[in-house]
Amino acid sequence: MSDYYFKVDEMSNDKILTELETLRKKQFTVKAETPIWYQIQDMIDFCTQEYQARVMRERLKNEQSSDVMDIGEIDSVDYTPNYSERDTFVEMVSFYSGDKISKQQEKIKKATDRMTQSLAPQPVPVKQAEPINNPSKIDISIPKFGATNERTDSN
Repeated sequence: MSDYYFKVDEMSNDKILTELETLRKKQFTVKAETPIWYQIQDMIDFCTQEYQARVMRERLKNEQSSDVMDIGEIDSVDYTPNYSERDTFVEMVSFYSGDKISKQQEKIKKATDRMTQSLAPQPVPVKQAEPINNPSKIDISIPKFGATNERTDSN
């Protein structure tokens, strides 16, 4: 096979195409899936790869385009705020600490508020229910079984 490599390497592109044509004709005359058929198929594959590599090399030589694609220009305005040193420092500390400082300050404030409050228990106001002064005023009509409903209309 190495002799065939050198043979194909010395051929021009047109000769490689004619070699492919003759190899295909030979392959059609041979019984399929025999060792000689596979050898001819390998030769066809080698010729095809060599031809494609040469064509790609020629295309890349002839192509004079740059590697960067020009897609246009964009006008933009960059706004950078002018922070003071203290603001920058506070932002950096809160970013890198996960704002643990302000959380810690809140905890300290809650603790000091609790300490300043009186420790004596505060009375809880309890609302007491008002007792019913006159139980006879309760007017609930309770139906009786078998009673007739007698109404007196004064109209």
